[in-house]
Parts: sequence; structure tokens; C-alpha cells
Amino acid sequence: QKANGATPTAADLGINTTGTVLQVVNNKLENVHTTTSGSYTGIVQVNIIPKFANSKLYITGYVSGAADNNCRVTCFRDSTNLITTNTSRTPAIADFYENQWNGTILVKPFEALVDAGNTNQTTFAFKAFTTGTFYINAPRDTSNSVGRTNGVSTITVMEIAG
Repeated sequence: QKANGATPTAADLGINTTGTVLQVVNNKLENVHTTTSGSYTGIVQVNIIPKFANSKLYITGYVSGAADNNCRVTCFRDSTNLITTNTSRTPAIADFYENQWNGTILVKPFEALVDAGNTNQTTFAFKAFTTGTFYINAPRDTSNSVGRTNGVSTITVMEIAG
């Protein structure tokens, strides 16, 4: 800690690290499951404790799955949706509804860069909201026949020195 109680930055420590990746946290969900929740439900998440408040956090990953009705997936930072919109539409990374192909798995990528802002533990999570069934890491036709594949959902957060 600094004498005034403030958290030191890399520069305070005499380290020239601007742009350097300080840490990487990753998590993946490999198993298949479904949700029918009418509220945002977690799919995959990570926790990170930034080393410096002036760092940037680079969030990247993807969600795999299919839905039999509207399903929105988005990224949350703790309880705040990182996706915003200036319309009345629901903010989301993507909608997973595909009504033509029961055997299709959609893969939706995501990336964002945000300020760390503090050195408190922060949770980043991909969450889904559906009005039907969301098949996470699986197609709507979940039969175990030859040629059917399952997916993986993953999230990675990198702390980059500011």
C-alpha cells in the first residue's frame, strides 16, 4: 500500500509494464445441459482480482448451443450486463434461436475491453435468458447418433497493465 492508503500502480513500483499481460484466468464448460429459465442464468464464469486498478481487462470467449425459442446470451460483470443498447431491444451478445436445423450448434463469440477500476475480485460470466429451452453445448436434437457433435463454451479474462 502507498503511504496514503491508495493501491500502488505498476509505475509506482518502478515497473514499465504498459500493455503487458499480467494474468490470465480461463474457464470452460464441456458438459451438455439445458435451461428453461426466464431470467439470466449462468453458463460459464471466471473470477479475477486485478493487480492494479488502472489495468484493462480483456474479456473473450464463446458460447455454444441452440434454442427452440428466443434465447439471448450476454456477458455480465458481477451483476451488470456489459452489453448495452440505445433501443428498447434486450441487450445481448446474440440470439440462439435457429428454427430450421435441429442438428446445428451455433457458436457465438464475444470480446470486450473494460477498465479494471479497482483491485476487488470481479466475476465475469456468460448468462442466458430464454423463453423456451436453451441447449447449452448441444443441438436441439440431442440424440446420440453418429455425426452429432457437442460444443464447448469458454470465457477468458486477461489483465493488461495500463
